[in-house]
Amino acid sequence: MWKHPQTFKDIVPRMGMFHTLLTLLSIIGKRFEDAGLRDICIESGVIAEGSVTGVLEGRKYNRAIRFHKLMYEALQRLVWKHFLKWIEKSPAKQKLVKDVFASLKPLYNDVCQDEQEKVLANQKFAKFVKLYDEHLEFLRHSKGKLASFWMSYIEIVEIMLNLVRASREGDWELHLSAIAQMIPWCFAYDKVNYARYLPAYLFDMSHLNETHPEAFNYLNSGGFSVQIGDHNPFGRIPVDQTCEETVNKDTQTSGGTKGFSLKPGAICKYYLVAEYRSLFLKQLRDMLDEHKAHSEHTDLQSSRIARDEADVIALVLMLERFWINPFNSEHQDLVCLSTGRFATPKIEKDLLNAKVVGEEAYKSFRMQRLEINKDTQQAQFHDTLKKAKLHTFSELNKKVKFKAKTTKEIILKADMALFGQMIIIAESRKLQLRDVLRHPLGPLPWSLATADGSLRKTTKSTLAKEVQKNVPAADNIPHPSACIIDGMALVQRLKADQKTFSEVADSLLDMILHEGSHSSRIDVVFDVYRQESIKSAERERRGSECGSEFRNIQPEHKVLQWRKFVLNPKNKTSLTRFVTEEWKKDKYRRKLHSKVLYIACEEECHKISAKSAIPVRDLNSNQEEADTRIILHVAHAARSGYNTVIVSSEDTDVFLLCLAFKQSIPASIFVKCGTHSRIKYVSITNAAQVWGQDICSSLLGMHAFTGCDSVSAFAGRGKLGALRLVKENRDFQEMFKLVGMDWELSNELFKKLEEFTCHMYSSRPGTSDVNELRYRLFCAKRGSIDSVQLPPCADCLYNHAKRANYVAAIWKKSLESHPVIPSPIGLGWCKDGDQLVIDWMDGEPAPTAVLELLSCSCSKACKITKCSCLKNGLKCTDMCKCMDCDNRPDEEDNQDDTEDSDGDHDEDEYAA
Repeated sequence: MWKHPQTFKDIVPRMGMFHTLLTLLSIIGKRFEDAGLRDICIESGVIAEGSVTGVLEGRKYNRAIRFHKLMYEALQRLVWKHFLKWIEKSPAKQKLVKDVFASLKPLYNDVCQDEQEKVLANQKFAKFVKLYDEHLEFLRHSKGKLASFWMSYIEIVEIMLNLVRASREGDWELHLSAIAQMIPWCFAYDKVNYARYLPAYLFDMSHLNETHPEAFNYLNSGGFSVQIGDHNPFGRIPVDQTCEETVNKDTQTSGGTKGFSLKPGAICKYYLVAEYRSLFLKQLRDMLDEHKAHSEHTDLQSSRIARDEADVIALVLMLERFWINPFNSEHQDLVCLSTGRFATPKIEKDLLNAKVVGEEAYKSFRMQRLEINKDTQQAQFHDTLKKAKLHTFSELNKKVKFKAKTTKEIILKADMALFGQMIIIAESRKLQLRDVLRHPLGPLPWSLATADGSLRKTTKSTLAKEVQKNVPAADNIPHPSACIIDGMALVQRLKADQKTFSEVADSLLDMILHEGSHSSRIDVVFDVYRQESIKSAERERRGSECGSEFRNIQPEHKVLQWRKFVLNPKNKTSLTRFVTEEWKKDKYRRKLHSKVLYIACEEECHKISAKSAIPVRDLNSNQEEADTRIILHVAHAARSGYNTVIVSSEDTDVFLLCLAFKQSIPASIFVKCGTHSRIKYVSITNAAQVWGQDICSSLLGMHAFTGCDSVSAFAGRGKLGALRLVKENRDFQEMFKLVGMDWELSNELFKKLEEFTCHMYSSRPGTSDVNELRYRLFCAKRGSIDSVQLPPCADCLYNHAKRANYVAAIWKKSLESHPVIPSPIGLGWCKDGDQLVIDWMDGEPAPTAVLELLSCSCSKACKITKCSCLKNGLKCTDMCKCMDCDNRPDEEDNQDDTEDSDGDHDEDEYAA
């Protein structure tokens, strides 16, 4: 039409408002989804979990419109509550509000146009509106970042409601006004098609009175929307939505056109007569009096009103009681409402400035492509639009992605190609390769760290299976017995979706009683979750930051996302407190009958029986992990006269702790393991006899050194190979007994651990120096070896050994109720701001002479006259400042697996 304006001069194109609304809904979802909106949808019960993605992506129109209306109402109620607090210190403002409400009573009793006009004409009402607008401006600009962000939600939903209202009332001016407000958001969130065509549409429609006056009069009178039923007021809908609900809907068959024919002629006829078939179906329904329209709108039905009100109350309660109220004075930083996670500076900047970014992009587009002469036009209308690519809270949930092969991991703007690059630089500078390989040659030790900077993991359960392999299963367990249960393991097994917290407590107690059905004493031990913990990295790996946070647990509240609930450590702490208090109540105590229940909750322990609930000071402990505290409870049960103690835990750490402390506990210990249908009891006494006390005493140190929850494993080196070395070498047994005996790692012990590491990487290393072994392995492969296949250098291995020693020392304090544990800082960990992080190395990642040539500082494209990489025949890496450079290595798309020397596959996966 733009190419041949005279040919199509009588045609006026319009954008379909139904599909435009769907785009706006997807913008709302993209901006607010992971800021807490998704969790609010589900946990409030307004949207089912299976439908929430369609709602937030704008694919489920009716549900999305309804939810955003309800959420808008809930936020407005919170705004109103804050308004009442805002005016508390001003009696004059309070009196004004009171008088306005008194003037609203006639309208409340008789809702009609006349009463409404009287209210609007009231001078006090005008002052009240002005005062309330001041309060809204305060929330937008002065209350804090969180309030400002969620005020933008109210603003965008108002645009959505205005678009809907404009279509329903046939209000042309309101329609154009809403379109103008929507355009910047399309630019901000990269809806490029609507960002391109809505400005042109707005321009054409704004000049329609001059170009096509008859069409303007028609649209201005409401002709841009359709009234399907004559008896339904406020029921007009957009034209494209009308097509969807009439012709497209009536002519649908199961399977579409494929459902009746594949012949081109039949398909052509199918589409040509579609509108007539739809018309005939409508006339048939009218004749049969089916689907007759009624005068009452769906939203005005009493059942719908009651349901909507209940849902709004649920949304308000979720924000006020359980999560974060965005207009509460306590929270001013930009955080996710459900998880409490803080936005990064980049995310915060993009979210708070999104509208400004969109307005500037819209202004630039309009000036360059719509409002200038063709002679001076800087860009063509259809030229590619640059995307804003604004960050949202979703960025916090993204996994770090790496190249497919383990040898090409990208980490901290540096890749594994750096290893080879450093070798090339070292050779060009004529450095001794033996000296170069004393450094990790990377920002992290690749043999210990994964590409996102976290600990390498190994399958630690293989160690427990190997130890249990030749141990005969226990058939008869002597009674009476005590049963010690890992409480958090039961919580993880519990399926609690759609259950209230009261029902969760009840179900959990039933599971505990079933687990200890043959024991007269049952101990339930829960973990303690501290802010600064060496297990923080492992909890983050398991997704702790993705879990929604409940600030307050109420018995009657129903949990809809149990998996997300138990991901958050703060929720687990609140849950253990809650169930402990619940189980003290009479209705739960009656379930115990003659059994005695001990509950270790945080640093306290409570003894609950059918008659009473009392604290047990002997079992109060400051131990953090349930693994070590279980041993404390086993010893207490043995001292209390129980000759048999059953430990119900699948954790390898617990099994090894039982083996290590068997000599100190005067009772028969059995570890319950296996599946639900095949339960197996392993006698710790029998296991100790099979393996011998020397090996059992050394297993804790070996387990910590070869990888556990808080200490990294060695890439490609599993636990079975290490176990074979310990089993065959008595010196290694004695060495691992010493690991954890003192908080400080001695040089003598480190030298022995270094020798053990050399034997892990080579059956005949010929040296006990890992730096020397790195050089020998590199030369043996003629340089065709990756950093991940080499042992860590001595610097990185020393810090790794300190971490293993620290963890083993904690384990060896298991029988102490209040062990004095020093800070981990300086013992393999360090502080990064407020966070406890792993201290991978003390020295430089590479020799200074290598680092000097490692990257170029080219601001644009690299040129041989200026670029240090090109001058030295090197490829640019991600450490170089150049962004778009032809001197970068090609990315590899192939995928490979790393196999442990034991035959076990490494659990880490790398995706391109």
